[in-house]
Amino acid sequence: MHNEIERKFLVQKMPKLRGITPVLQERYFIQSGDLVEEGFKRKGRVFEHELKIAITPDERTREVVVITKDEFEKFKPKNGHIIYRDSYPISKKPLLSIKKYKGDYEGLVLAEVEFDSHEEAEKWRPLKWMGAEVTDTPLGKDSSLILLSRKKFKGILGDIEERFNFKNIEGEAS
Repeated sequence: MHNEIERKFLVQKMPKLRGITPVLQERYFIQSGDLVEEGFKRKGRVFEHELKIAITPDERTREVVVITKDEFEKFKPKNGHIIYRDSYPISKKPLLSIKKYKGDYEGLVLAEVEFDSHEEAEKWRPLKWMGAEVTDTPLGKDSSLILLSRKKFKGILGDIEERFNFKNIEGEAS
């Protein structure tokens, strides 16, 4: 178990991802809320049960247990929303990855940055290819994202992109 302090940003222009192999992630939630999140995740060929408990509004404990594929298939919800996304690992210090969503959440591309302390998170400045910070919006947490209708999701995403004057989310940053 470890604590998790994250900041999330829309990707305004994709950085160069040549040579980075994405990992397909599939996520399901059996409990979602401000205080507790519980769900199952497939990351490539690894299957996990994940429990997150809020300590403060921006810090959570995170417990991950590796499970078998059979356990994953048995416990994943039969109905409900599924999060599909490709994850591109960018750096390890701080831990930075790009999450490119598929399916119902196509069009959402996030930069997720994980920190060891609140001080580190506060001091860190977004990279030039990052846009609006969405950490504290429904787009910043998958467990909140699944509660949005497609129309509401597109509306929130469109409003934020418009305010930040995004030119081309698929273009590459120099």
